[in-house]
Amino acid sequence: MGVVSELRRRNVLRMAVLYVLAAWVVMQVAGVLMDLGALPATVGPWVLVALMIGFPIALVFSWLFEITPEGLTLEKDVPEGASITHITGRRMDFIVIAVLSAGLILFAYDKWSVPAPTEGSIAVLPFRNLSGDPEQEYFADGIAEEILDVLARTPGLSVISSRSSFQFRGENLDIKEVGRALGVALVLEGSVRNENSTVRVVAQLIDAEEGTHLWSQSYDREFEDVLALQSELSNAVVSAVGERVGLTSISKPRAPSVENPEAYAAYMRGKHAIRLQTEAGIRRAIEQFEEAVDLEPGFALAHAALAEAHLAKINSFKVRDGDAANLAAGVRHTKLALTLEPDLADAHYAMARILGIDGRFDESIQHLEQVIRSNPNYSRAYFLLGSYVGSFFQGRYVE
Repeated sequence: MGVVSELRRRNVLRMAVLYVLAAWVVMQVAGVLMDLGALPATVGPWVLVALMIGFPIALVFSWLFEITPEGLTLEKDVPEGASITHITGRRMDFIVIAVLSAGLILFAYDKWSVPAPTEGSIAVLPFRNLSGDPEQEYFADGIAEEILDVLARTPGLSVISSRSSFQFRGENLDIKEVGRALGVALVLEGSVRNENSTVRVVAQLIDAEEGTHLWSQSYDREFEDVLALQSELSNAVVSAVGERVGLTSISKPRAPSVENPEAYAAYMRGKHAIRLQTEAGIRRAIEQFEEAVDLEPGFALAHAALAEAHLAKINSFKVRDGDAANLAAGVRHTKLALTLEPDLADAHYAMARILGIDGRFDESIQHLEQVIRSNPNYSRAYFLLGSYVGSFFQGRYVE
């Protein structure tokens, strides 16, 4: 009899499959208990090691022993013709099928089940550009981004980041579908027309579950008044959202730290370019942010954005650009932004990245915590903070 045939007869192969499935169940249970705080996070690696050690032991045990009506018996002591390994094998098959079926059901439920939207949650879709000029896309995006930023800094609101909500650009989807996909209760959409030095903005707040309009407003301004328009629109949106979700305390939107509308337009063009995440996009963004700070040296947001653009060059294009020069530019503009606006979340995030590059994780974590205090929905700060506190240097895995 061949080795493979003997492995099958003694149910060693079935035992291998069953053990792997059982180990998966154990790891899932351990993960849940660790998430609930019932087990320390350090238990996870030890459970994995124990299961790995147990695997060959289980296979050897299956080879040497057989389950008989009289109990567990060494395989060599089982009389010829009295073996019931075929019956035991069928029972093991049933267990494997049951565990696999349960796993598939849980996987399907986790992948396709639609959770109820979080109360007080909102997504801002990219505003439609109705100008007839694709080059004006940056302006529509900039209006939507600024509204999103204001909402994100409002305590009590859960705000979906633009990286998630802007994926629906150009898609003619029902708002109910968008709400289900993003798991939000409210959706803000709108349109922008920027023609002949005149700006028209229309914004609408929609109940994502019912698809009904809750609030809408339109604004007509000269381009020179775009900053006043931005402030007025942000105030109106925050008030409308706050009224719908029952917020008792609403922070007044921060006025952009810029007075020159051309500087603000350059800043929005830079934000639009860097979102492309290409080498050409980052270079274009740097040009636009530099134009913004040249037009208005006290524009803190533009300094912070310029710092991040230089840091992006380090991460993405280090073969073609000097790291030292980009890092120095990042430090310079970050410090300028913090001098101009000490609580600016974007500036603290840029400084956190700079300190992380230098390995100064304790100081970086302090800046990330300040980011979250200033903007409770700053998703990139949570990601970076999780990476740093859970690193080998910090070891704060549960946090």
